[in-house]
Amino acid sequence: MNKAEIKVKYLELAHYVARSMVKEEDRDQIKVKAHWDRGQLNLELNVPENYRGLFIGRSGHMVRSLRSLFGMANLELPGSVSFDLA
Repeated sequence: MNKAEIKVKYLELAHYVARSMVKEEDRDQIKVKAHWDRGQLNLELNVPENYRGLFIGRSGHMVRSLRSLFGMANLELPGSVSFDLA
């Protein structure tokens, strides 16, 4: 699997997870960007302001869990994955 295919798979995974966490009418507002930087895939999630707390979680537990999920997904990734809320 090449880097472009890996990027698409991670984008699909991020969209699936993020969209499942918000109300149906707000799902279209979820935006995920991905780009490669020095062998690392950087995922950037942009959510509506009223959902930021949900994605961060108490004391950052949810965002840490999401980072772990993407780090362990291992879709034949030649490097590591970084995940941040934009």
